[in-house]
Amino acid sequence: MSKRRHITSLVLTLSVIGIILITSLIGAGYYVKQKTTLLNHLQTSVASLDTTSHIKLPVLTTIPTQPPVSSIPKSTVIVNKNPSKCSRNTLDKLVLVSLSQQYMWACQGTTIVYESAVTTGAYTLAGDATPTGTWHIYAMQTNLYLNGSDGRSRWHDFVQYWVPFYSDYGFHDASWQTFNFGGSEYATNGSHGCVHMPLAAMAWLYHWSHIGTTVTIEM
Repeated sequence: MSKRRHITSLVLTLSVIGIILITSLIGAGYYVKQKTTLLNHLQTSVASLDTTSHIKLPVLTTIPTQPPVSSIPKSTVIVNKNPSKCSRNTLDKLVLVSLSQQYMWACQGTTIVYESAVTTGAYTLAGDATPTGTWHIYAMQTNLYLNGSDGRSRWHDFVQYWVPFYSDYGFHDASWQTFNFGGSEYATNGSHGCVHMPLAAMAWLYHWSHIGTTVTIEM
């Protein structure tokens, strides 16, 4: 009887150990399954992340002197000098300059979207008058030197914006000009034929116009 009881006790002990081992293995398997499921879920979430729509990188501008159109002040602009100047325009965009008024209008259809006093060529000096006619902008450049001579002097002038429309005639800023834009001094102290504009107005024109924009210079 003693031997039989010993065997029965051993069997019970082994059974308990077996149950514990099976339970542990089942628990471990469940853990592994849960961990695998969690990893798969994370991988799927990462793979489906649209980084182009959720991550925005800063945009760097290479020319800090070119402000966006919305930030350019209009303090140098005399508004409504001739409110009907664009009323007959049929083009999408037109830059209109009056030599007699020393003024520029930017027309978008029949609407004046910008206007500014300008300085044109010193017409009393041979070869320096601004030509009249209609042309189209054929280039747009920034931060360069304009070089030339007229038989009386040579120049090497830095400009932030250069928008030519006919031969070597174009729009540009003129930091060296000492009298007010629109002033009568232009007759003897104006440009060599180009259209000088205040820096803010020139920056606006550079951003608004494009190659092909029509330019009309009239008396």
